[in-house]
Amino acid sequence: GGGIGPRPAARGRVRILRPGDGDEYLVEAGYPDGAQAVPIRIALPAGASAEVRLDGARVPLAAPWDGRVEARPGRHRLEVWLPGAAAPAAEARFTVRGGER
Repeated sequence: GGGIGPRPAARGRVRILRPGDGDEYLVEAGYPDGAQAVPIRIALPAGASAEVRLDGARVPLAAPWDGRVEARPGRHRLEVWLPGAAAPAAEARFTVRGGER
């Protein structure tokens, strides 16, 4: 049976599905701040908990590990930290271009 809930990560791995490592996004001029966003989707083993960080700051994201963050021009790093870990379990770097008014 195919449930509609989030799919567990393959073989218990933690993965960042979106944004992909190296992805680039374009912010178009003329939109108010916060109107454009970068999608976030994380795959975790069933029942796992984690903390998601963008450029070192905590992102309020919980199961089903799907959300959005404001598209701010610049280079960014998204990390997934498991409880008690000394290093991130997964990371992705992405760039947001544009935004000139």
